[in-house]
Amino acid sequence: MHRLATFWAIIGEKDYWGKGYGTDAKMSLLYYAFRILNLHRVASSVYEFNTRSLDYNKHCGYKVEGVLRKNCFKEGQYYDEILLGVFREEWELIWDYYQKNGSVK
Repeated sequence: MHRLATFWAIIGEKDYWGKGYGTDAKMSLLYYAFRILNLHRVASSVYEFNTRSLDYNKHCGYKVEGVLRKNCFKEGQYYDEILLGVFREEWELIWDYYQKNGSVK
């Protein structure tokens, strides 16, 4: 078993954006992935026009690993898909801070 997973998260209601719910959900999901399932790496991706999602993933420890150029066609235009990943040891440092301070740096 490679101990890898890929997932995405969506908060559809804009009234709930920017309040930390996404960070809490992502950190809880990563806790489950790394501490309960004992995964080694978790991947995700975002489209370049979704800068909020890109920033929030980076905020939770993800690093940009690559780009699928012009991989999404939306409203008459092509956009890149940005590939992200986080390893357990990278996330552990952020998790420790999150537990002590109730937020991510």
